[in-house]
Amino acid sequence: MTEPQAPDDAIEETAIRWFVTLRDGDASDADRARHAEWLATSPLHRAQWREVCQLWSGLDQLAPAGRDRPRPAWARGRAVALAASLLLACAGAWSLAPPGLFADERSGIGERRTVALADGSTVELGTGSALSIRFGGTERRVVLHRGQGYFAVAPEADRPFVVEAGGGTVTAVGTAFDVRVDGGEPRVDVAVAEGVVAVSAGPGTAVRIGPGQGVHYGYGAVAAPVAVDLAEATAWRGDRLVFHDRPLGQVVRDLERYRWGRILVLDPALAATPVTGVFNAGRTDAALDTIARTLPVRLIRVTGLLAIITRAD
Repeated sequence: MTEPQAPDDAIEETAIRWFVTLRDGDASDADRARHAEWLATSPLHRAQWREVCQLWSGLDQLAPAGRDRPRPAWARGRAVALAASLLLACAGAWSLAPPGLFADERSGIGERRTVALADGSTVELGTGSALSIRFGGTERRVVLHRGQGYFAVAPEADRPFVVEAGGGTVTAVGTAFDVRVDGGEPRVDVAVAEGVVAVSAGPGTAVRIGPGQGVHYGYGAVAAPVAVDLAEATAWRGDRLVFHDRPLGQVVRDLERYRWGRILVLDPALAATPVTGVFNAGRTDAALDTIARTLPVRLIRVTGLLAIITRAD
């Protein structure tokens, strides 16, 4: 089961989607009625809606003279996409201080790099990752602030190796495993290639998993272990992204990690559409083009920093 987004983030994102939808000249009476129903559901919805409107009001004052001239139909999609990009940028979607800003080891967008640790262990960092190293006399602890890492741990029976990530820990003595922090929701995925690890989050008992098994955790709880396809879970080490019936929203979050800018799916129902495919991690534009050809969606690009996915007309 996929955990929901953090409440505040989900409300802000929904408010932005509503704003972009209603700003479009094609907004229908049904759209406006659903928006009114959403506003009536919670005072938090109304407060977030006011913030988005106030934000846009400030941006509107910066628009050039003549902005009210009729727009050709072909321009409407780009105007809506630009509105979304401005709102997302100003609402703080692009953080100026990402997790792990002062981490010991970092990888850039689209970069993979291997870090050799003092105990003989190695960590292969995936794209946009950040890792801090805190070795001590009784344990070897590292903090994965963001991104993904494949850990090959040198055995030391009296000094366990602990990966701290997203509010939980993964503990091993000597093993190989993959840890991925999902920046779009409070979720960490763990997959074991060799040995046994103990996964803990919150006050519950640690969950032990072995080769070919995986778990995810978030919100202070660890899910039940499941069998995992290790080739799929570690395909990123060969610059491939493999998806099997993954929701489109999760797929675009993965693609975002390999490019500058944002990919926005405006329709929550569309974000749940399953996607199956194998993509080159270095060619995210080609991956988006493939998605646009194979799903009933429309892809709108605004410069190289924003791609909008909507339902096909």
